[in-house]
Amino acid sequence: MGLLTVAAGTACGLLAGAVALSVRSGPPPDAGRRQAIRVVAGVAAALLLAAAVIILWEQCREATSGGEPLWIGAFGALVTRQFRLFLISAVAALPGRSNTAASEPRKDVLLLLPSLLLAGAALILVINAEPTAPDCVPHGAAELARPLAVLGCSVIAARALGASLARLAAPGESGRLAPAAAAGYVALTLLVGGTALASLLLRGTPWGLAADEVRLGGAWMAWSTAWFAPRRPARLRQALSASGSALLLLAALL
Repeated sequence: MGLLTVAAGTACGLLAGAVALSVRSGPPPDAGRRQAIRVVAGVAAALLLAAAVIILWEQCREATSGGEPLWIGAFGALVTRQFRLFLISAVAALPGRSNTAASEPRKDVLLLLPSLLLAGAALILVINAEPTAPDCVPHGAAELARPLAVLGCSVIAARALGASLARLAAPGESGRLAPAAAAGYVALTLLVGGTALASLLLRGTPWGLAADEVRLGGAWMAWSTAWFAPRRPARLRQALSASGSALLLLAALL
């Protein structure tokens, strides 16, 4: 876990530094400082992605050394909270080309906040030496589909959360949802619909009462409300979008 601790700690420090640079930036925007923030965030994202790759490699190596197929190792990584935290925070830290809130440098704090919190949570888990071995045994490669789908939606949700928070804090912001929020809603709708259909075929009911299903349903309802809500007041739509993103992240990490 030494490499994971170093990667996570360094990434958290870089993200905290990027947030500090954002706080120190003021109008008019400093192009040089903005570029420095993007570079620092990009390096932090690379370190977090490297930590996720290390966990995946370790799980696959253990699986193959025990004579098990490679997908067993991939499943072991997917059900590991550290892997999910590292991967989601890495994507959330990637600097975007442009966004509505980028005209105010201090809004970068809100854009980077989800990544910083997720990376900090991953660092805490690594320091506390939470076991990375999966606590469940898959019965087939098809069981990779749902964890992969939830992880994919959560990656989009992390981007959408930062964008929604930035738009929520932007004065005079329009009620249009961030592109990441729109993409996340479409992906989550497909996931929830597929889960409901599978539950109907297997259990005779379209929806169960499992905790993860309840959280996914809550995230979908929050995003649906934001999607169909009127654009005024604008802050309501952004708040609902941020709530849906946060609930989806909880569904993926708990």
